Amino acid sequence: MTTPLQTPDNLLNTQEKNELAFEVLSDVRNHIIRSFSLVLTMPADLQYLYHDFSLDASEHSETRTFDFPMPATYLIDKINPLSMLLSWLHIPNK
Repeated sequence: MTTPLQTPDNLLNTQEKNELAFEVLSDVRNHIIRSFSLVLTMPADLQYLYHDFSLDASEHSETRTFDFPMPATYLIDKINPLSMLLSWLHIPNK
């Protein structure tokens, strides 16, 4: 299962195009990801760099923001509706 930050239409296109054999859930407006404090915002200097190279990192996001889910592995069970194990974490020093 994965929860990419895409509109439902873009998500369906991605799922079909890549013939994914697992369930893909839509997290419209990052509600689920935000509830676990797992949202990363692309730094402004990187946003400008993407803009300079005509890359739109927000084009598939319904909110059109540069907020993305932190890569994580989610475990769903009956006892704890949603528990998670972080498989990767990088928080830059400030």
